[in-house]
Amino acid sequence: VLFVVMTQGYRNPPEESMSLGTRQDTSFLEYNSRMARPKATSGKKQVRKLTKVGGGASYSLALPVEIIRKFKWKEKQKLTVTVDLKNKKLIIRDWKGK
Repeated sequence: VLFVVMTQGYRNPPEESMSLGTRQDTSFLEYNSRMARPKATSGKKQVRKLTKVGGGASYSLALPVEIIRKFKWKEKQKLTVTVDLKNKKLIIRDWKGK
């Protein structure tokens, strides 16, 4: 993720210096590749919202990208969700095929 931040208050910067592919004129652009959220660390709580999907028949939960990268999960990868009613927990694991 690449964020571009104006540092010197230019309202309409020159067209030739707007190229993001090169770093020729960085006098008014500051390149920042940090994430907007704090990093997910073990033991640290992060608040997430449940979102209705598909007319309310299902819900979704957005996980931090750092966790997805740590477990090396990919988009549309199969995962198993185990419900622990006693401790009120959801356990998400990688799906093991037959």
